[in-house]
Amino acid sequence: MGDGAERLAALLSELKERSGLSFAELARRTHASRSTLHRYCTGTSIPDEDKYDIVLAFAKACGATPRELNDLFHHWTLATTTPETDRTAEDARPPTNDPTAHTNDGEHPPAGSPARSTQAAADGDRSAPPTARTAISRAETDGQDAAARPVGRAPTVRAARDGAESRAEAEYQDDAARPVARQSAGGEARQDDAAEVGRQLAPARSVGREVAAVRAGGVRRRDVARSPSGRGPVGRKWWRRRFLQVSGGVVAVAVLAAAGVLFGTGRRDSPGQADPGDRWTWAPWPVPPSMFGVTINSNTGTMPSFRVGAARFWDGRTRWADLEPERGVYEWAALDRLVDGAQAAKLPALFTFGGTPQWAAPDGPPTVYTDGSRAAPPDDLADWDAFVRALVHRYKGRLEAYELWDSANDQHFFNGDPRRLVAMVERASRIIKAADARATVVCPSMGRLTTPDGLRFVERFAELGGYRKCDVGGIKLFPRSSHDPPETLVPVLDAFNKTLHQAGTGIPLWDTGPNYDVPLLDQLQGDEGRDFAVRFFLVGLYGLDLDLRRTYFYNWGGRRIPVVLQAEGEQPTPAARGIETLERWLTGASVHGCGHGTAEGLPAGVWQCRFSTGTVRWAARGTATTRTGPRPVVVHRLDGTTARIPPEHALRVTGAPVFITPG
Repeated sequence: MGDGAERLAALLSELKERSGLSFAELARRTHASRSTLHRYCTGTSIPDEDKYDIVLAFAKACGATPRELNDLFHHWTLATTTPETDRTAEDARPPTNDPTAHTNDGEHPPAGSPARSTQAAADGDRSAPPTARTAISRAETDGQDAAARPVGRAPTVRAARDGAESRAEAEYQDDAARPVARQSAGGEARQDDAAEVGRQLAPARSVGREVAAVRAGGVRRRDVARSPSGRGPVGRKWWRRRFLQVSGGVVAVAVLAAAGVLFGTGRRDSPGQADPGDRWTWAPWPVPPSMFGVTINSNTGTMPSFRVGAARFWDGRTRWADLEPERGVYEWAALDRLVDGAQAAKLPALFTFGGTPQWAAPDGPPTVYTDGSRAAPPDDLADWDAFVRALVHRYKGRLEAYELWDSANDQHFFNGDPRRLVAMVERASRIIKAADARATVVCPSMGRLTTPDGLRFVERFAELGGYRKCDVGGIKLFPRSSHDPPETLVPVLDAFNKTLHQAGTGIPLWDTGPNYDVPLLDQLQGDEGRDFAVRFFLVGLYGLDLDLRRTYFYNWGGRRIPVVLQAEGEQPTPAARGIETLERWLTGASVHGCGHGTAEGLPAGVWQCRFSTGTVRWAARGTATTRTGPRPVVVHRLDGTTARIPPEHALRVTGAPVFITPG
């Protein structure tokens, strides 16, 4: 067993011994089997990236310090990337009769199988050292006692491991006869069942298996040491080296905010898992209507019949291949209709570039669309210059902003390298500003932010100075599943923000939509779709502290999407009416701050944003009971009803946000 594996086992064993908790109790808290935890503590198996969230939950349950969480990831990195590591693959172990054991559920083929090899190749080379995107906590920089403790140092590792292994073996044998039970709201023990375990684990795994984030909440985002400008963590060469240890299998993003959402935010009527949460406060910042944008999936020029604040043009037959089917031959009719429609509705319009014509990149791979467009950059950038110049001169003063490519770090949309993209951005920005100095230039939107190659592309684009050519950066934020809470986007946004800072840049951000696979996600209807859509925009407001300045919901006019707002020619759905209600609540309001969990003085999993006119509050999952303050309040609901609540009174919140105003 390699040195990293020994240290990992020794640290896990030490944490368990110090906590005084049995394997049965730790299995209950981590939703893993006793046998799995026992193997990790004795070093007989090493968790792969799919199981690393169990290790983090184990460490938190044992009371690990922020420094120990960092050490834990470091040892795991060494254990899983050392060639001589004697590793027992989790997927290859024999079946267990333990009722709390995790199962593969068919999500990942067994190790060594052709399917698993294909998946590994698709995800990238996992033999390289994984990336470590880690934040520096104040707990570390302030010099907590744990930070100075020689955790897992080589001279004491083997002795500690041998002693711990003997104790763990004895305890495991004793635990095997004990039933694993958990406390219900009424205090009565009940057996874990598969449905409950699945429900609790779903939010923890929603951000994607590629993100080995410290989801246990040992460090909160507000605990990150910041530079004098307030942007990003203070740089250190050691953290820089760790971040640059990039692999194709893991992105270790220390997005330590939203721990309650990412690891069990179910019903909170009874005491549950701690949520340290996060909180930020600003001087009042007016909420502009343009915060509430939609992407128009139509080419008729019709605009939404419900209230929105901005329009984005994409999927309306306005890609480059549609507008210039032959070199120098332009067909502007569809874009003319859209621009005219947006002007009539008084909506600021964003045009999105993308979809190279086949004639400009004849050898390029096709995009995901049926219009013959190519995912390659043009062979001759003079063709790019000519198209940008023609478009800007035609729509000068009528388009507010230009997004210089859609999903540029996704091979389905752009297969060029970051250097080629920077050249395109620089040339287009210069042309746009020369023709329309007031126009906003939006750098190409970047998605796939829970994958290592996605973030590598972003970092390289930033290092090459791409963002210095733009007024705004584009970002793709959407949950991996339509059943994941929108709040899971906060740590993804935080990781993107840190990536830019690491590359020495910073820029306001616009969320311009989801990744290309959004049509494959399940549909949400009725109140479920309404709550998702409203909270999607609330998360956008929460992201103000992470430089997010505008959110475009995808989309208006279409049907093959998780949340339909309004199919063209039909009435708005409850989701659209919910967005309209939120906009009405916030008309003329200024945001003061947002927060969730105990940092905001709220129960675990409860979020809120504070405005000059009131507070919007909601639960990320399930329900929770909060209390009103010393004065009466009026609670406004999305269905249009209101209720007057007396002072110091219980106020139950759910996934449907409520607006709380003075009574």
